[in-house]
Amino acid sequence: MGMYTEIKPMVEKLVREGKNLEEALHLALIHYNPIYSILKLKIRELGEGKAVAEFPFLKEFVNPNGTLHGGIIAAVIDQVGAVASWTAHRGDDQVTLELKVNYLRPFTEDEAPFKAVGEVIKAGRNTVVTEIRLYGKSEKILAMGLGTWFK
Repeated sequence: MGMYTEIKPMVEKLVREGKNLEEALHLALIHYNPIYSILKLKIRELGEGKAVAEFPFLKEFVNPNGTLHGGIIAAVIDQVGAVASWTAHRGDDQVTLELKVNYLRPFTEDEAPFKAVGEVIKAGRNTVVTEIRLYGKSEKILAMGLGTWFK
């Protein structure tokens, strides 16, 4: 039984109770997905094949250079890509098959909060490919990723 098996019914219930889809999915992910909470992600926008989230600069996630650690950035890319993928099929489950990350600029505190935009490039019968771009306050792309999810 995968994460989305529990998340989907909770999202549907919260939407029936009057929450918008973004808030419902945000609450369900906080409840069922610990890494989402640890990263302090907040979904701001959802559409079919698209997810937009924000996340802060957290001092406990910095590397020795004082910028966000690359593993944290990869985790954000994975999470937002997964949400974008899920919006394309709204199935009961999915898993990450592949994730590629390009680090373009450092994630510094003065660029926070950061924005992550995930968009589906192709939704096939069994897999979904998404592109994820992470922006700083300056609206420059700081990192980008390409991911594939099996549904």
